Amino acid sequence: MHIKEKLKGIDFLLKKICANRNSILPAKVRAGSIEMKREIKHSFNIPPGPNNNKFTIVVKDKVSFHPGIGPFDVEIEIVGFVFLREELKTTTLKALLKDNENKNFLINQCLPHSSSAVAYLTDKMGFNPLILAPKSPILGGKA
Repeated sequence: MHIKEKLKGIDFLLKKICANRNSILPAKVRAGSIEMKREIKHSFNIPPGPNNNKFTIVVKDKVSFHPGIGPFDVEIEIVGFVFLREELKTTTLKALLKDNENKNFLINQCLPHSSSAVAYLTDKMGFNPLILAPKSPILGGKA
């Protein structure tokens, strides 16, 4: 079963924005010797009780550079308040959220909001706006 069929709506909240711009790079860092890295983490919060028609998803989207210091670091945290069409048993809801296709669907609902914040911030820091793509599918059993 796909969670999209059970979904009534999602309200989003931009919970945290953290952006740093490094105006001076260390002398040992050369252009081309650093690479950008994007790290996406998520968690679900299901309220206690036998039945639920709502839960939350928290997505942390971090853009940084490897190794260590780059021109900027940005971290965005989005909270999605997910409302379902009908109440589901907590065990059924947990089983739905263990499915990788459902996880990716919910994570990808949050990412356009974090991506637009990253684009805005990188533009304001004096860089070309950084446009990020949706998350690639979760492979295997990794969360």
